[in-house]
Amino acid sequence: MTKAIFVSLTNPVSSERDAEYNGWFNGTHGPEVVALDGIRKLTRYRANVNVVPGGEPVHQYLAVYEIDDVDTALKAMGEAAPNFTMSDSLDFGTMSGVVFEKIFTLDK
Repeated sequence: MTKAIFVSLTNPVSSERDAEYNGWFNGTHGPEVVALDGIRKLTRYRANVNVVPGGEPVHQYLAVYEIDDVDTALKAMGEAAPNFTMSDSLDFGTMSGVVFEKIFTLDK
């Protein structure tokens, strides 16, 4: 059962490298992270509609990793991070990541 999510907000370094960035994320980086202990699933989203007037979204992409065990997942990510296959198509200057623990669910 998913107990938390790790949310990663990212951008490619340029629109010209968008396809390269998505190929790397979907084919290399995502599978590397999902293979770690404590992480169940990855779902990615692209910004579509800005509902706040007055500008473009800061981040173009959202990755949501479902986590079964926060301590295990964070330990595994920390140990694996130096060995991740990274790409210079990722804009490291604008990326952000936060773990959110589940506190409430409401179903229809």
